[in-house]
Amino acid sequence: FSRFMLGEGWRQDDPSRRVEAPKQGRSLPKVLSREEMDRLIAAAAARDGAQGLRLACMVELAYASGLRISELTSLTLAALARDPAYLIVKGKGGKERLAPLNDTARAAVKAYLEAR
Repeated sequence: FSRFMLGEGWRQDDPSRRVEAPKQGRSLPKVLSREEMDRLIAAAAARDGAQGLRLACMVELAYASGLRISELTSLTLAALARDPAYLIVKGKGGKERLAPLNDTARAAVKAYLEAR
């Protein structure tokens, strides 16, 4: 409307130029389907040796607890060796939070730590 008034010569300035446009919301991350996740877990578990156990452990931890990739890759052995029911994770902004683990993730952590 302001541009129309400016174009018609009814106003000398465009007051809408001082108004900021609303910020665009960020889209949600893509989510894997249950079947895709099952295939990913199976592929990780199919690997041999300590690397296979490590990969399976990482996939299970990410799936069970909802860890971000940066949180997952910065986990220490001390964080894994503490209480098996949950992890204390340092997240965005250096804030600590609890990440719960299910039985499958706990078993994957145990298998990895024993083979290490």
